[in-house]
Amino acid sequence: APRAVVTGHLPLAAELEEAVARWKGTEAAVVFTSGYAANVGVIPALVGRGDVVFSDRLNHASIVDGIVLSRAHHVRYRHNDVEHLEHLLKKAPREARKLIVTDAVFSMDGDAAPLEDLVALKERYGAWLMVDEAHSAGLLGPRGAGWWPPWGSPRPSRCRWGPSARPSAPTWPARARSS
Repeated sequence: APRAVVTGHLPLAAELEEAVARWKGTEAAVVFTSGYAANVGVIPALVGRGDVVFSDRLNHASIVDGIVLSRAHHVRYRHNDVEHLEHLLKKAPREARKLIVTDAVFSMDGDAAPLEDLVALKERYGAWLMVDEAHSAGLLGPRGAGWWPPWGSPRPSRCRWGPSARPSAPTWPARARSS
């Protein structure tokens, strides 16, 4: 892994990442030291200048920080308003990479994102979807593996992340950057 060049990678860390991937039912997992580190590290790794990120207005501040660091165009949609999000997606440049980012469960209100609707919009507009499961992992879903996918679909989001006793474990398909 690229991070091993800078910081090293202990066998114990590799074992933890393999265990998280098995628990989440994904190809791979990367463990970060905090949810903040995950958000400001992963988002800029996936998007940058010329891309558009659509973010729920009530997303956690660390998601916003990650978007700002990415230098992508940041577009906020009204909380859990899929019609407003669709309106904004229609206005986005066709050639731009589009990323929809949402918390699975919002920390301040405790309500859940309309994930099924977000998946439908992602597919309709060729966007990627990132789901922050910091407040749903360990509590919801099969084996406490989080909200995703709530309807039993094996189709992965482009990226999802959540805590494993607070160090965050973003998980995504190994070929996430290839499409």
